[in-house]
Amino acid sequence: MKIEGVKIRRTFSPGDGGLFAKPLPATYDVKTIAGKTAPLIRNSPGSELEGFAICGADHKWAWADAKIDGDSVIV
Repeated sequence: MKIEGVKIRRTFSPGDGGLFAKPLPATYDVKTIAGKTAPLIRNSPGSELEGFAICGADHKWAWADAKIDGDSVIV
């Protein structure tokens, strides 16, 4: 991890095909057997990637925008 101003860069070892983002579905399975789904609510609607959170000096976590930059993710 490297701090670059107000951003954090996390570099990953290159793998097959490099880093890429898969599109998120509009819904997710709530009960697969029953065939029930629910709408997927994005944590960071403007973000290229989902599932990244950061913790500040106040010890509170917040969802963060993230994007792929070569072999790194910038949050």
